[in-house]
Amino acid sequence: MDDNYEYENFLSITQRSAILEFIMTKNINYYEDLIKNNKDPVSFCNEKNINILPSNDNKNKWNLTENNEFIKEKIIENVDKLKESDNIFDFKVLNSFSKESPIKFVYWNNDLKGIIHYSDYNRETTYVYLFGLILELEQNIRDLLSKNKYTEKDLLKYLKNQIEQETDISEKKTKEKIYKDSYERYSEEYGKIYPFQVFNLSHTINFFNNLIDIKKIESNKIPTQITTLRNSIMHKKNLIKVINFNEGPFKFDFDSFKNFRENVKILFNAIKNTRNQLSKLK
Repeated sequence: MDDNYEYENFLSITQRSAILEFIMTKNINYYEDLIKNNKDPVSFCNEKNINILPSNDNKNKWNLTENNEFIKEKIIENVDKLKESDNIFDFKVLNSFSKESPIKFVYWNNDLKGIIHYSDYNRETTYVYLFGLILELEQNIRDLLSKNKYTEKDLLKYLKNQIEQETDISEKKTKEKIYKDSYERYSEEYGKIYPFQVFNLSHTINFFNNLIDIKKIESNKIPTQITTLRNSIMHKKNLIKVINFNEGPFKFDFDSFKNFRENVKILFNAIKNTRNQLSKLK
């Protein structure tokens, strides 16, 4: 099996689904049509878990207040509208969300197809695509270490040095356990799997960054907060947090979206950096 081809094929397929069409809320009715058909707009919003409706003139929007009243406002063309085919990780799309503008209307040509709230980044499509990117980053780091002639023994030596340099007793015990677990996995799996696969991403990143510090590898450092994003994805934790899970309708924490957005940018930059470094070593 050509692992590289399999991975690139997987990423290509998932990239095609990483568009707004697959994370937006669909089948949105116009405010005026709901009124015309004797349907309660407030109930419709609660059912869809939204607090905004489009006007059928496509120039205005109806915002639902906490008092269950609707206020009509103008749609700002370059702020409130996105295209159904927009990539969800396009930085222009990510940066379009703000506390003041948390929801966008999604169009195909001039036809309204749905709406998207920044919390929709909690949907499965986001996790699947980012999972593929993190796979690539982990493999890129391993390949860079191998191509620079480093082995698992070098990483184990680095972990052991970390123990010796640690002065805090609690931290020292933690690092001793990390070393012990890593050494046992290495001893058990040596020769059975590809280089560096027995180590956690956090260990390979720290080792990689240390080699940059001592000028053994020429590269940009990889920010360690990528591991937080990785763990959230692997364990399917909400990327965008709810302010209070016990109260409905849900209100989401925009600061958690800002953190997510920043971590996505860091991940993309890390992949770009490692790809460039690998291309120089071929």
